[in-house]
Amino acid sequence: MTDVEQTLGDMFGFRRPWRMAAPERLAVIAILEKLRPRCAIEVGTAEGGCLEAISRFSQSVWSIDVNPEVGAGLCQHFKNVEFLTGYPQKVLPEMIERANVERLDIGFILIDGDHSREGVGSDIGAVLKYVPVSSTVVLMHDSFNPECRRGIAEAPWQQSLHVHAVDLDLVPGVYWNPPVHGSSLWGGLGIAILRNHKRTQCLQMSAAYAPIFEQCRSACGDRV
Repeated sequence: MTDVEQTLGDMFGFRRPWRMAAPERLAVIAILEKLRPRCAIEVGTAEGGCLEAISRFSQSVWSIDVNPEVGAGLCQHFKNVEFLTGYPQKVLPEMIERANVERLDIGFILIDGDHSREGVGSDIGAVLKYVPVSSTVVLMHDSFNPECRRGIAEAPWQQSLHVHAVDLDLVPGVYWNPPVHGSSLWGGLGIAILRNHKRTQCLQMSAAYAPIFEQCRSACGDRV
């Protein structure tokens, strides 16, 4: 954790470790503070850094993580969070179905679990089955990682008429040399916005930092 990240944590009163860079943290906090969702979902919780912000600004939260120790270790710290253990490919569709049946107003979803192309695509596909009660902001972490980026770009966004905007590069990622966890490209936040009314025009996906991403990908040989 850098000095800036530590100082930001102190300023905002967030004590748990985040697996996000300072610009990503600020984006998440700003969006949550504005939305103050009735219900939120986090896919991939780890140490609970981002969950701390989601919990503060949301009335209720579903946390999905494959590691059973996550819920066991964090449940006493978050009174408005329901911890769900299992693979998102199974748990997330069940939660989305429940939300549709009960007409739950999910205002915020963070996808940060399985970082494979297929895993990211599966998580997004499940989210796209949700019929928003009002508006839903979906953030996708590590949108600069080649596998994650492919999963986001290839997701069936067009199939849901409730999707009004998709941007791969709300916050750009970073290039690491030497590579970290098998890749040189990590971080970044993609965003999608779902509305309760259906769009009437063709959906266009934005990617403002695509040239920079391609330069970085070429430099590291896309080794993932």
